[in-house]
Amino acid sequence: GLLVADTRGEEYVGRPDDTVVPTQVEPRLMEEDDDDRRDGIARLTVSGAVPDYPLHVDVAIARERVLAPWWRLVAAGVALYLLYLAGLVYLVRVVRRNARANAQMVQRLTEAADNLRRAQQLGRTGTWIADRNGTVCWSEPVGDLLGLADGQSAASIDEFYKIVHPDDRDRLSLHFNQAWRSGEPYSLDYRIIRGDDGQVRWMSARGASTRDADGTVEMAGTVVDVTDRMEAQLALEETERQFRLLFERNPLPFWVFDTHTLRFVEVNQAAIDQYGYTREEFLAMSIYDIRPEEHRHEVESDLERRRPGDRDEVRLWVHRRKDGRLLEVRVHATDIDFRGRPARLVLVEDVTDRMAQQRELAYRASHDMTSGLLNADALARRVDAMPPGACRIACVQLRGLELIEDSLGREAGHDTLRVMATRIARLGERFGAAGHVRSDEFALAVCPIEQWDQALECLLQELARPIPGEDTLHRLESWIGATDLRTGEDQATQAIADAGLAAHVARTEHRPLVVFEPGMARHASDRLRLAGRIHRAIDAGEFELHFQILWDVAFSRPAGLETLIRWPQRGGGYLPPSEFIGLCEDTGLIVPLGRWALREAAAAHRLLERAGFPGLPVAVNVSLM
Repeated sequence: GLLVADTRGEEYVGRPDDTVVPTQVEPRLMEEDDDDRRDGIARLTVSGAVPDYPLHVDVAIARERVLAPWWRLVAAGVALYLLYLAGLVYLVRVVRRNARANAQMVQRLTEAADNLRRAQQLGRTGTWIADRNGTVCWSEPVGDLLGLADGQSAASIDEFYKIVHPDDRDRLSLHFNQAWRSGEPYSLDYRIIRGDDGQVRWMSARGASTRDADGTVEMAGTVVDVTDRMEAQLALEETERQFRLLFERNPLPFWVFDTHTLRFVEVNQAAIDQYGYTREEFLAMSIYDIRPEEHRHEVESDLERRRPGDRDEVRLWVHRRKDGRLLEVRVHATDIDFRGRPARLVLVEDVTDRMAQQRELAYRASHDMTSGLLNADALARRVDAMPPGACRIACVQLRGLELIEDSLGREAGHDTLRVMATRIARLGERFGAAGHVRSDEFALAVCPIEQWDQALECLLQELARPIPGEDTLHRLESWIGATDLRTGEDQATQAIADAGLAAHVARTEHRPLVVFEPGMARHASDRLRLAGRIHRAIDAGEFELHFQILWDVAFSRPAGLETLIRWPQRGGGYLPPSEFIGLCEDTGLIVPLGRWALREAAAAHRLLERAGFPGLPVAVNVSLM
């Protein structure tokens, strides 16, 4: 209805004109050829003839203009498609993620189920559910625990009771019924008899009442095979019973004290009897209360040095009874856990009498029982233990003790010996050490050697002083031998022997003091060999008696005979009596030699009587020894 061309003028173009009846033209849409695109714009053209008019109309419109509304529709469609595609991708990803999550959840559930099954198998545990109808259902591990047939997972409560040990059925039924009535948790240990092998096993059942969504009340719980624990507990109880029996009835004192408070926490009857305290008094005391006050620091230092896990050592302690009497005890102790606290278990052995006997034996082994002084070995150890330095050993040989014993009795001789030992012991305390080497020989160690002159003067004074007896004063002859040594070199034994040898030389040579020289040992060795020869000569009858006639000049007849002993030698000649009589006296061989001389003299006297000299006296010299 718009004029597009009008011959009346251009002012009419583009205006509607009702007077002009438009004529519809059947257009034919076609696209311009490339030759018609002079301006480079692709257009859609429509051409047609106007009926009844000698006109041909061509209309050309740019293709972009025609397609512009369609592009918006395409863009909207593409946007919707992309949005759909993005939603589809998101949905796929969500579905896949959920699928993976479900797969992981299923895997975890499967693993959890496997772990639970494995844990139940390893832990020998399972689950069970009981309802009001008296039916009990259980998991597969429970069937294995009970030794039931494969696949059996439920039974009536009465059938289940048949598996329970007869001694535990009533108790189990009572507790189970009480739990049903009261709704309280159910817990009980009982025994069952396995159905497959008849073994008796301990079970620990735990449970509680539960309510389902529909309101059904059930009892659910777990059951655990606790046979090992119960057997260990029974063994522990038996061990504790035996320990209690051993603890209470042990004849030796036993107690337990807390290592932190040091207070007694347990004590047996033997300790009560031994120490005189009541049980209540013991449990109110600490270990300090049974120790003398002067030994308290030893206990404190021992506790300070001790560390947990240190190896225990058997030790000797001094304990005090309630009445104040002291006991020497040997303590055996070990760390224990007592009622959840660190403690010490102590066994006490009374060794008072034993230690007194040991001290007595040790005293007897190291002392002369008559004089009370150290013997030679103990004196040597005492001297060797002295600080290093020059020292002098003096040995004193006495003469006259035998005469006192023979004339006044053994006790008088012992009293005289003890008085002399007391004097020499005082000198030992003052100048070093003293000992009783042999029956008539004492030793005095002077350390350091610088005190020798003073010690010798005091020793001579003590030896010269008479010893008071019951009715008289006794004087003893004495000879002193001395030698030097250096302490700390373990030579005291030899030094004492050397000093004794020097004293023997002093006695033989009648000198008051002789210092040891190396040649004395050789001389003593020669004398020992000679003593052996004399002993063999006596047994072999090698000695001879020679007789010297005593002539009565007035009547010109023999007045008597004096015997002279002679010892012929293999090489000829005789060994003079002066060389062996003194040795015989020193070694005691003078007694058998004198007995032989008396027999030979008596035999000679009988021969003289038969020869016509009756009553002729025969004189025999007898040694004072």
